[in-house]
Amino acid sequence: MADASHELRTPVAILRGEAEVSLSRDVRPQEEYRESLAIIGAESGRLSQIVEDLFTLARADAGQHPLVKREFYLDELVAEAVHSARALALDKEIALVCESCGECPFFGDEELLRRMVMNLVSNAIKYTPRGGNVSVACRAAGDRYELTVADSGHGIAIELQGRVFDRFFRVDTARSRADGDHGGAGLGLSIARWIAEAHRGSLELTRSDANGSVFSAFLPIPRG
Repeated sequence: MADASHELRTPVAILRGEAEVSLSRDVRPQEEYRESLAIIGAESGRLSQIVEDLFTLARADAGQHPLVKREFYLDELVAEAVHSARALALDKEIALVCESCGECPFFGDEELLRRMVMNLVSNAIKYTPRGGNVSVACRAAGDRYELTVADSGHGIAIELQGRVFDRFFRVDTARSRADGDHGGAGLGLSIARWIAEAHRGSLELTRSDANGSVFSAFLPIPRG
């Protein structure tokens, strides 16, 4: 609760501050109002995401987040998620590549797995410097699928790598946010790991050094 309160305090303070500044004078130039509204809109979006993430984790902890399973192709889901994230990559001139490794039929909660992939891809883009590379692949490896997201960021300090999946862990203490990105509350990777484990799989940080980081999700291939 202390960590949650800390994360919620900042956007709430910004919202209140911008409102007070805008109302402190009877008349202001239109540009100043638009600037304040833009800040309020951005912080409202961040606040909404934090609340949604907290709600997801609370339901998961209570066992009240049932999976809605259906048949689909995991490789297609990954390709669609990468396509959706291309605007984030283009904004930072990052080369975002999705490797095609054949069909991967799966049975699971498609929306939750899409959220897992989007969390991993957006996280990789966030910590990759402008002009870098992010590659995503999904392939069969024995009796499981291996979904990897690799970036060309600065890596995570060895002593902090074991904490990257902790809730509210401030990843910016482990590796620099690229281009001054200050968003996020340290919940995305926790949610992604829960989604993998809810599908009897796992999510791991398989490599992180000066050349970048690789996160790998392992999901069991359906039998029959």
